[in-house]
Amino acid sequence: MLLSSCAAHAKSADYRSLIACQAKLLNTIEKMDDEDRRFVKGILQKGRLKIASSLYAQGLSLGNAADVTGTDKRELLLYAGQTMMFDRVKETLTIQQRMKDLREIFSK
Repeated sequence: MLLSSCAAHAKSADYRSLIACQAKLLNTIEKMDDEDRRFVKGILQKGRLKIASSLYAQGLSLGNAADVTGTDKRELLLYAGQTMMFDRVKETLTIQQRMKDLREIFSK
């Protein structure tokens, strides 16, 4: 229900409502994750780590990738070393465009 609501806001280009809907969705995921303690790291933390690793693989510095996504530098370095992200990255964007895109994604 909430996901389809977010999709409807995206299709209608109602970005203010989309951001509010995404915030509700993230809160719902965090609550579910807190209730289910089977995993040490939460699903959102894992997602941020994966995004940070992709950014690092695309050329963003370790510090900037960690800062923008809110992840720990050591965790990021360990994760990036265990993946094949560097081998898969093929697109090239300027650092300015990457930072602009990231600020838009992670602004609250």
